[in-house]
Amino acid sequence: MVEWLPQGEVDHVIISAGLNDVRLGATDEQTRRNIDRLIDLVRTRFPNARISEISHIAIRNLPEELRPDGLHPNRAGYIKLYADAKLIPPPVSVE
Repeated sequence: MVEWLPQGEVDHVIISAGLNDVRLGATDEQTRRNIDRLIDLVRTRFPNARISEISHIAIRNLPEELRPDGLHPNRAGYIKLYADAKLIPPPVSVE
């Protein structure tokens, strides 16, 4: 998964995650673990970057916020996703 990460430094990474997990039938807990692993990978590669997460878990069971395919967000779904987006705080340094 790391090979697709850009080279060099970045200031901010936005992770829009969970759509493939939903498509493959993963539970919310499995999806959460996958997103957390992705955050850890990004944090390891770009330790100084801010990380924001947009999780598709938020609209998983809201058919009124999905397109007819039942998977991809519609306009209302994207509004909810971005309203629920959160900045992941950096790890706390224990010295």
